[in-house]
Amino acid sequence: MSTIDKIWFTRCPVPTASGLAYNLGWLDEEFGEVGVLQDAGPELSERHFDHRLLGLFREGGNVPALAARSEGAPTRLIGLTWIEEWQSILVRPDSGITGAAGLRG
Repeated sequence: MSTIDKIWFTRCPVPTASGLAYNLGWLDEEFGEVGVLQDAGPELSERHFDHRLLGLFREGGNVPALAARSEGAPTRLIGLTWIEEWQSILVRPDSGITGAAGLRG
């Protein structure tokens, strides 16, 4: 069995509880030195998506976690929250596009 010698965390670039706890020093107080994946450099940045870093926890959207699990990563879902949001596609008023079919091509 592997030993965890450092806790890592990663998050989407939005305000999160883990980001606040890190900025206030609470994670370091609890776990010792905590690594922030976004600050670790390109050699570890892929771990945000594939979850293949021992001692990593991630706070963010569920799609990367589902994709990592489907590819065999030993990731576990601890909690899930939902934020109401919407998506839109904006076009110039003079484009002539009035519906989704107008986006073709």
